[in-house]
Amino acid sequence: MPGSRANRAYLEVDAHFKNMGPAGQYGPEYLTYVLWAITPEGRPKNLGEVVLNGSINSKLDVTTELQAFGLIVTAEPYYAVTMPSDVVVMENIIRTDTVGKIEEIDAKYELLPRGQYTMNVAAGDLRKRAVADPKRPLEVLEARNAVQIAQWAGADRYASDTYQKALALLDDAEIIRLESIGEEACGYDRAGSRADRRGCPVDHGEADRRGAAGQGEAG
Repeated sequence: MPGSRANRAYLEVDAHFKNMGPAGQYGPEYLTYVLWAITPEGRPKNLGEVVLNGSINSKLDVTTELQAFGLIVTAEPYYAVTMPSDVVVMENIIRTDTVGKIEEIDAKYELLPRGQYTMNVAAGDLRKRAVADPKRPLEVLEARNAVQIAQWAGADRYASDTYQKALALLDDAEIIRLESIGEEACGYDRAGSRADRRGCPVDHGEADRRGAAGQGEAG
């Protein structure tokens, strides 16, 4: 998978990936891949996102201050995760042409079990998730995925201020995206507040949230 070059206080990792399928094949919550460095003590470090861009191949050139580590690639719901999932799709091995100092270690590290992101979600709710819009940038899809996972975990109830701020920032990103391609920002005015949504496509996740809120007020 990768190679690395030492440069004083840091190492440069030049990784090339081939024959990779979309992350969604491992579950509806997964949208992308992340390259991790695993230290001899078992500490994972997110080195960056492995972006396919509609291809089956990718490359990633990053640097790290770590001097000894192994490498794995995992499927993730968004790139800014801090703990690797247990959907490990690649790991580095020692080849006959590997150069440099080599030391085999047995590192113990924790992985987030598959299904952890959706453990509080009914199967029917997962099936209602909209198919990813190919016109949406991956960054926006991942951000929406992160907000959805937070909502599943109860962030709208237990961290309402932070959750609402994330929703507002996501709405702003959608407005900027639509305006940049010359489409009307349906459902929002230019100040960023929600406008009349009549005639606009329904977001099932938002419709569910509005319905739940209405039931709570009626009760």
